Amino acid sequence: MNPNLKTAVTEFVGTFAMVLLTSAAVIADGIPALSNHSGFGKLGIALAAGTAYAAALAFTLRQSGGFLNPAVTVTLWVFQRIESNRALYLLAAQFLGAAFAGLALRGLFLINENALLDTRMGVPHLNLKAFDVAQTDRSSLFLGIALETLLTFLLVFAIFALFFDARFRRTAGGSVHRLNYLWLGLFMTAITLAAGGWTGASMNPARWFGTVIWESTVAGLESRHPWADHGPFWIGPILGSLLAGMLYTYVLLPADDRKGPPKAGMP
Repeated sequence: MNPNLKTAVTEFVGTFAMVLLTSAAVIADGIPALSNHSGFGKLGIALAAGTAYAAALAFTLRQSGGFLNPAVTVTLWVFQRIESNRALYLLAAQFLGAAFAGLALRGLFLINENALLDTRMGVPHLNLKAFDVAQTDRSSLFLGIALETLLTFLLVFAIFALFFDARFRRTAGGSVHRLNYLWLGLFMTAITLAAGGWTGASMNPARWFGTVIWESTVAGLESRHPWADHGPFWIGPILGSLLAGMLYTYVLLPADDRKGPPKAGMP
């Protein structure tokens, strides 16, 4: 089998699992509200997002590199870490995996669409109440882009530090380095817990796109303009990822480590 096709299949499954489990956690938290019971709240959603990301990384790292995010893929291509052909396979697999995850969620809740209304099908959206606005406007969009840029910057900075900086492995030791997927999962949990109430802490264009394309098929959600706040969820992650890659590549990494696959980690 074509190596790029193997990579794409692995990324498809990993992205599918991550988007499905993260969105399902958001939806599951909203279901108890229908019967006046308390859900597992922000902490549970953050733990689901972080552990799903860590697990998806763990089973995709060996075969595909564990990118799982178009913003990360674009950044590694821009900084000559992956070839153009491989980047195209990765992007296609990530968006398709996310779209099929959204379709699976839509199908699972086809009978009980009420479960999708309060949570907007688990799609990341701007929390207008948090931004203290009545509807999406330029200020809320700008703030949403800024927040998603910052969150993605932090995540991708951590990815570069853990996987592309050989000094981390030498300093921390091989046993710590082998658990890189766990450290990123914990970091994802912290970020989601801190900022999930504002934008859903997407940090991933596929995480948003794969679910929002099905949101308008839910009765009661199509009138809420699912695409009105699209800017923060593709501009923010891509911009934040590129800024993190630029800073780490040209300021922090030694010159010999600025191109090519990582010398200490991601296969």
